[in-house]
Amino acid sequence: MFPALAQSDPGSPRPLRFSVDEYLRMADNGVLPEDRRVELLEGEILEMSPTGIPHSARVRRLTRELFAAIADRAVIQIQDPIRIGTHSMPEPDVAVLQGPAERYDERYPEASDVLLVIEVADSSLRYDRERKGRIYAEAGIAEYWLVDVQTARVEQHSQPSSSGYRLIRIVPREADIESLSVPALRISVASFLPSHPVA
Repeated sequence: MFPALAQSDPGSPRPLRFSVDEYLRMADNGVLPEDRRVELLEGEILEMSPTGIPHSARVRRLTRELFAAIADRAVIQIQDPIRIGTHSMPEPDVAVLQGPAERYDERYPEASDVLLVIEVADSSLRYDRERKGRIYAEAGIAEYWLVDVQTARVEQHSQPSSSGYRLIRIVPREADIESLSVPALRISVASFLPSHPVA
């Protein structure tokens, strides 16, 4: 998964990469700081930006709409980890998972459990679109919504491949977004992306 160092320069320093199992052991043993939000991507432990009020408000609104639309037909997980392969454990803002909820009582959800993953992006738009989008696509997650707070629209990514999502549809604030992977999930973008700033 990770490129090998050039043999002509064996003494060059290289990043220390971690597996998911190593990452979880560090968390269990208190090695990872409890007061900081971190996630594991491709073996790297990355600190996430603090969630501001506008971001939190939109995640809350989106969660409310998803619960109303999905009811008990799927499991909705908020800002919790999903396990992707052996070197990634992202914590998306929202993940819609196959039910029942009891299947995750003793394990973390994996990519094969995920119907839809959603990130709400403000300052992290490029990172969420490029790096996290590629990781989700490589894992075969069928659908990825990227909520762009700045432009008040949603990028609906589908048709995952090893190089990213092949299809990206832009859904403006004035429209409804209908899931391609969660049956009967259709919600108004305006319901979670208000036209006025959230204080």
